[in-house]
Amino acid sequence: MKHRDDWQSEAAALTAVACRFGCAPDSLRTWVRQIQFDGGVRPGPASQKKARIKELERENRELRQANEVLRKALAYSERRAIVRDPKRESSRARSDSALSVKIDAAWEANRKLYRARKIWHVLRWEGQDVAPCHGLHGKPLPGNGCTVERLMRNLGIRGGSGKEVKTTNPDRSVPCPDDKVNRLFRADRPD
Repeated sequence: MKHRDDWQSEAAALTAVACRFGCAPDSLRTWVRQIQFDGGVRPGPASQKKARIKELERENRELRQANEVLRKALAYSERRAIVRDPKRESSRARSDSALSVKIDAAWEANRKLYRARKIWHVLRWEGQDVAPCHGLHGKPLPGNGCTVERLMRNLGIRGGSGKEVKTTNPDRSVPCPDDKVNRLFRADRPD
């Protein structure tokens, strides 16, 4: 850049010098900018700062991976501790496991036809206190997740007759019938 004044613009100087070195003018411009950043002539990230940022990002990524491994190891050790000492299990998990057995038994006893609402009624009839699945007239309660539905989903069971729901799928190979009424689907005025 010592002879920059010999050319009309910086672009012209970069083009001329790039031809002498046998490289692209853009590559030379990038090198010159980096030298200016490093020397403090032009504001921007210096090479050392870029390298430090890259190193910190790599370190951050490694720490996240280590945290994930530790989180999984902790979850595994907690599960193992619960297996060894069932008293460490949360009260919800204990009640869920006891209730799951009763739900499965009620479902089996009723030929696997009952859905969550009827299973809830069976459990209530047997004296089991379970959160309601519905409000008045069978409508679902707002914001209340049904315990029976959740546990049936966890068990992988579903009531009903087992019939598949079929929808009408048109046969695209058969042409559509002609319009026998000669309807015109045009509006005489906007809505």
